[in-house]
Amino acid sequence: MSVMAGWPGPALWLDAGGRVLQANTDAQGLAPGYDGWREELGRWVASGGPLVEATHSVLLEPQWEAPVVEFTAVPLADGGVLCLGRNVTLERRLRNVLAESRQRYKDLVEISSDFAWEVGPDGLFAFVSPAGPSAMRRRSWWAATPRPWSWRSSGMRPCPSTPPCPSSGRRSG
Repeated sequence: MSVMAGWPGPALWLDAGGRVLQANTDAQGLAPGYDGWREELGRWVASGGPLVEATHSVLLEPQWEAPVVEFTAVPLADGGVLCLGRNVTLERRLRNVLAESRQRYKDLVEISSDFAWEVGPDGLFAFVSPAGPSAMRRRSWWAATPRPWSWRSSGMRPCPSTPPCPSSGRRSG
């Protein structure tokens, strides 16, 4: 299969029973000394996994911090499956570290007396700390826009020495 030869990562052709019929060079050199990932991929194919879910991740070593390869399965006309892999180790580790960091930040904000918030890509509040700045219940902030509380719409000035902004939104002077 020319697709396997040109694939920039590990690629395997498995029969319906999960046996490897052909593997490209990257797949042959993947995790030497540990075949558990091939066995797991074979069991997934044999159990009909590719018909339920198009991707499957395997650990390349039997350890917690092991590299991870995600295979995308392409069912073939002969009943076999072409599995095309890509290394997702860095992506997974970064996602985990970012999630942990965000949780630590939220924990810190929860115990802080300061008011903090997070606005999502849609411009709506995604997180509001318990120490909210108004009498509004915290729940009423979810999915609200921060615009009514901005200093521009309230007529407030960010600093007392700052002249008021004209309605165009530009500073005067």
